[in-house]
Amino acid sequence: MTLGNRTIIKTHKAKKHYRCAICDCLIESGEHYQKASSMKNGIFIAREFCILESWKDIHAHMKKVKEDL
Repeated sequence: MTLGNRTIIKTHKAKKHYRCAICDCLIESGEHYQKASSMKNGIFIAREFCILESWKDIHAHMKKVKEDL
């Protein structure tokens, strides 16, 4: 199944440390976080975000990332 223009956001529990793509804060292992994934021209894009980031901000960030490709 292709993702097309859609961005999929899921909530996960971290198994390792990540950095939020928007606010650059540390997401430690064991904490919940959001992961957004999308695809453009066959290139898979995935970013990690704090659990407190709004979906509106995440979609805007992912749209900017896809435009920059």
